[in-house]
Amino acid sequence: MRQLPVRILCVDDDPHNLSLLEAMLSPRGYEVVLATNGPEALEKIRTERIDICLLDVMMPEMDGFEVCRRIKSEDRHRNIPVVMITIYADRENRIRGIEAGAEDFIAKPFDSTEVLARIKMLAHVKSLNDRLSEVILQQQAILDNIPNIAWLKDREGSYVAVNEPFSRALGLAPKDLVGKNDYDIYPPELAVKYDQDFRNVMATGTRTYFEESIVDPEGKIRYVEKIETPIFNDEGVVIGIIGIAHDITGRKEVEVSLRHDNTHDILTGLYNRAFYDEELERFARSRMFPVSIVMADVNGLKTVNDTLGHAAGDDLICSAARIILEAFRAEDIVARLGGDEFGVLLPGTAAAVAEEAVGRIMSSPEIVNGQVSIAFGIACAESRDQLTEALKLSDERMYLDKFSQKES
Repeated sequence: MRQLPVRILCVDDDPHNLSLLEAMLSPRGYEVVLATNGPEALEKIRTERIDICLLDVMMPEMDGFEVCRRIKSEDRHRNIPVVMITIYADRENRIRGIEAGAEDFIAKPFDSTEVLARIKMLAHVKSLNDRLSEVILQQQAILDNIPNIAWLKDREGSYVAVNEPFSRALGLAPKDLVGKNDYDIYPPELAVKYDQDFRNVMATGTRTYFEESIVDPEGKIRYVEKIETPIFNDEGVVIGIIGIAHDITGRKEVEVSLRHDNTHDILTGLYNRAFYDEELERFARSRMFPVSIVMADVNGLKTVNDTLGHAAGDDLICSAARIILEAFRAEDIVARLGGDEFGVLLPGTAAAVAEEAVGRIMSSPEIVNGQVSIAFGIACAESRDQLTEALKLSDERMYLDKFSQKES
């Protein structure tokens, strides 16, 4: 594609100076646009393609500082390099020019070699900036076509581009996010984490997956899977990352539900036999001894089922489960082993603690008034070698208690 010539807007209220600049620039292939005052210059900027602006400081009606300030205040024209031409090269005027947004200064009377060298340099910088803007626009278009949250960061960790889902999630416009880093956007604890994730990808140069939970604006916990991919330049150096995050809350909820169903009894909500056996094996491998074991059996379930129906029997099982669960600690494993039988594992606990828990159960109103009747057996394993015997002993003691209650 043919490259367009660099267009230079020369602004000066002195026609002689404009003629000098045009005679200097046109033979070098630059396209010169002339303006004799500030308002005319601003109109040219708005209506024509301008690559560089050479701007006289001392002009009637509107001086060069104000013209520069107005050029830089508009997003469309902010990247146009402005060179201030002035007979005043003192520090105060340079500071005023810098504050207005000027990129460079040329002193009058100007030297053609200096002017051409600076124009060449600024034209090159403008070309690079234009190319960068094109790349960013292309990347923005790609991000905008990604339905999930997506972003682009440079090597310093600043956001170069973000898509609409990203800005919507934060409640900020994309233009308010570009140029910011994680510490400008997120609470400190999140910013540290996100910045560390970014640094790890930059350091390793490998695509990395992250999974995390966040609280949405409505206060609900959402689960997000995040993928950050490094971007390399032609020399193989990592120059940034592209990130994509998508909501996996639905999937996580299904996983949690399946995990719960696999480890819990449907009727009572207690742990099931499979989980109880897994925990028993884990305790056997660990150093959590002594381990106390409580076996429990609900009395009279068959009679209730036969006389009142299975719904009443289920209510009896659920009542017993609630009474047993309330008597033990959060770290204890309370499980329904099947039918009318329950088991409790108390890690790092002597038999006396288990006996106190059973005592609380036997003092509960439902037990005292005869609504629920439960037989118990307690044993304690001081080491792994005693675990099998303790299981057997607690079971035997439960049946003895059951027999004793029946006899009484």
